[in-house]
Amino acid sequence: MKSRLLQTAAMAAAVLCPVAPVGAQAPVLEVPGLRQYVNEVITENAAYDAALTRIAAATERIRPAGALPDPQLTVGAIAVPTPSLDLTAERMTRFPIGLRQRFPFPGKQAARADVARADSMLALERSGSLAVRLAERAARIYYELAYTRTAIRILRARI
Repeated sequence: MKSRLLQTAAMAAAVLCPVAPVGAQAPVLEVPGLRQYVNEVITENAAYDAALTRIAAATERIRPAGALPDPQLTVGAIAVPTPSLDLTAERMTRFPIGLRQRFPFPGKQAARADVARADSMLALERSGSLAVRLAERAARIYYELAYTRTAIRILRARI
């Protein structure tokens, strides 16, 4: 779970910080404290945590989707005399036992597994895009706060 979180954070950082040519400014997240702030925003976000849970759940649904349905065992009792429970008193007393296994039409099992796999990939993609949006918002707020602090400092220096 932690490694997937680190992969997603690295992906968000790669999207937000393209490689700069030599002599250009430093990447966006190299400002002191910003990378830690962005990581904290992503890891502490409830929606991102829920997205990781959806990934795990969707991944766990792949294997059962491609499996055969469970076999069914049926046991019954027919014409059991209720007052005496003497099984020899009634000639029609029977105890049927049945075992049944359903087999889906060819190709349906594989199709269900493919749909579950696609759902898992969709959940992974959504969590990645959520991490990118969170990183972008966190960086924007961080820079807006730095701008506001600088503006206040300049105003105080002029007064």
